[in-house]
Amino acid sequence: MVRSRNNILLPVILLVFLLMANCATGTPGGDPVGPGDVLHPGKPSQIKVYLGFEGGLTYSMFSGTFVFITPNPYQPQRGTFLWAPFDGGSGLGFMIGGNIDIAFTDQIGVMAKIYYNTRRGVFTRNFDFPNFYVDPNTGYPASANTDNELDWTLEYTSIDLLLRYQVTPEALYLFGGLAYSRMSTNKAEFTQTIVRPVDIEYLDDADFPTGERQARTSGTLEPFRSGEDLLSETRIVLKLGAGWWIKVGDKMFLTPEISAGIPINTFFKTKGNDLLQIPASEMNYITLFATLGLKFEL
Repeated sequence: MVRSRNNILLPVILLVFLLMANCATGTPGGDPVGPGDVLHPGKPSQIKVYLGFEGGLTYSMFSGTFVFITPNPYQPQRGTFLWAPFDGGSGLGFMIGGNIDIAFTDQIGVMAKIYYNTRRGVFTRNFDFPNFYVDPNTGYPASANTDNELDWTLEYTSIDLLLRYQVTPEALYLFGGLAYSRMSTNKAEFTQTIVRPVDIEYLDDADFPTGERQARTSGTLEPFRSGEDLLSETRIVLKLGAGWWIKVGDKMFLTPEISAGIPINTFFKTKGNDLLQIPASEMNYITLFATLGLKFEL
């Protein structure tokens, strides 16, 4: 009798074990079922890591009043200035860098990027420059009408930390996070042309006519000038965008992206200058990014 009970109990234990194993592994002979990762839904959940590089264009849109001041190239010894206010501008730049993408689930991942990029703004303004010359008829300072153009290129090294949400498998994703940038250098090219009166021109240090009705300067803007202007060397923005996975080979993907950087901190602010009749001003800008990346799954 004892032997008979043992013969019945053993098959029962084996059957229970097989049922538990079947519940844990899914259907017999099939692939294990799990939540999957961002590019491989239906496979066991696991972290996927992608390394890549990307490049593309930037488009910066500047807003707010910006008063640009530059030394008069025709009067270097007297130290006089040319200046003009600008109330908006835009321009194309470029970016190039690398990134790492970590997919935790089929929907959630994080991206980190480090890249070199330029932000460019081209500004134009017709402006009546006050006290530009002495009117021979009245003997008093008079204003001159001028055309002004500023081409300003800012160079940055940037780091992005972004959360990625996969909307559709192997296709559309959205991302957002913070980006920190530090300015490495900047270059401003300024051109001013006298429009009216037609019979005046720039004077030299000795107040002799130069025969020139156009002045051009170029150089690097300093972050601070006499404690008046604040040009921030660092930039923090909220980065929002969208992208798309395009499989082009085994564990290789193209990732076109579009995004926008919305500023959090101040870019440029000035207290003004009563001597030069320059009011207080402030300016900032938003940058759009259009990039194409190539990522490799590790």
